[in-house]
Amino acid sequence: MKKILVPIPLAGPGMDALKSSFQVTYPEKGRYNRDQLLSMIWEFDGILAAGSGVDAEMIRAAKNLKIISVYGAGYDSIDVEEASRNNILVANAPESVTESTAE
Repeated sequence: MKKILVPIPLAGPGMDALKSSFQVTYPEKGRYNRDQLLSMIWEFDGILAAGSGVDAEMIRAAKNLKIISVYGAGYDSIDVEEASRNNILVANAPESVTESTAE
């Protein structure tokens, strides 16, 4: 089963769907800090970059990573060039912030 890393605890139908198809690792409370992510990212196939960035050092350490999915609209916190050099797909969820932005 593919392994997904989620740096912060999330809940709801999206997370339930993710857990039904993948082995998902996330903190029970709080968030994984950069050093924690750096030490564990090597074993994951994907990361849902919620509340954290993914820089070049993390990407180089992520030997199995195939996708970085941004839980939001932009790629500001992702080193997209380094991901591309390592054949890692970067995706986002631009509609996820539409309602809150409108409010």
